[in-house]
Amino acid sequence: TLSRGEVSKTIYIKNGQVVFAVSNVAEDRLGETLLRDGIIGYAQLETAIGYMGGGKRLGSILVELGYLAPDKLVRGLLHQVKEIILSLFPWEGGAYRFVEEPLPTCEVITLNIATSRLILDGIRRIQTWPRIVHSVGNARATYGLTREGRALAEDLDLGAAHVVPLGGLVR
Repeated sequence: TLSRGEVSKTIYIKNGQVVFAVSNVAEDRLGETLLRDGIIGYAQLETAIGYMGGGKRLGSILVELGYLAPDKLVRGLLHQVKEIILSLFPWEGGAYRFVEEPLPTCEVITLNIATSRLILDGIRRIQTWPRIVHSVGNARATYGLTREGRALAEDLDLGAAHVVPLGGLVR
């Protein structure tokens, strides 16, 4: 769980892979995400919210009402979780708490998200050069991949179109 002021976002991880994320920020809610992406309309969201209660999740209600196909619900959940996590990368301060325990199965929908890809996308969202230079180190430094790093990077697109040279940092 990462927090900054009143904002709290929790990432659920299983065997090193991100499986879900939640946030207390209204804009991060599933309904808001689907609405913002144009997948559902405001009237549909309001109707579905009216049916909530008794432990039913918004996504299930949207599917039951025929407002959302099951595959679009999964894509919407993936997008929501990714955006919650990616929104953390620009943070320059805050607190975190790591708790190792079984996933709360009643709350967590397990999604298959490529963690290494998500981290790379998050790093690409950082736009303040002093922060990047501070985090990466001296621009003359040369970095190499460990065996484990090579395995993690196999699925990542690190092509020249995405590389920003910092002196000897990228070769």
